Amino acid sequence: MKIGKNIIEIRRAHKYTEEFMADELKISVDEYKSIENDDVDITLSMLDAICSVLSLTPAELLQLNEPTNGIKNYFFNHSDNSGTNIKIQGICTSSN
Repeated sequence: MKIGKNIIEIRRAHKYTEEFMADELKISVDEYKSIENDDVDITLSMLDAICSVLSLTPAELLQLNEPTNGIKNYFFNHSDNSGTNIKIQGICTSSN
């Protein structure tokens, strides 16, 4: 499964640089870029570490661009408060 685009999207939403991510993960910038470019398969421990830095779960990262039956909004701020607002909107039809 390719998740580099998802990582890039969330990293940019946080306004984190590739250098910041590499430093937090204790890897080189080139190694980090290889992850974002899907040039390498990452381990579960690296996936967990990336998710920790990006303040989301591995499941949220993997499902980021999958179609949903509702609206999913991610929000981030710089006071270490992040989360997911989910609002499911149903469509009602009337047979009158």
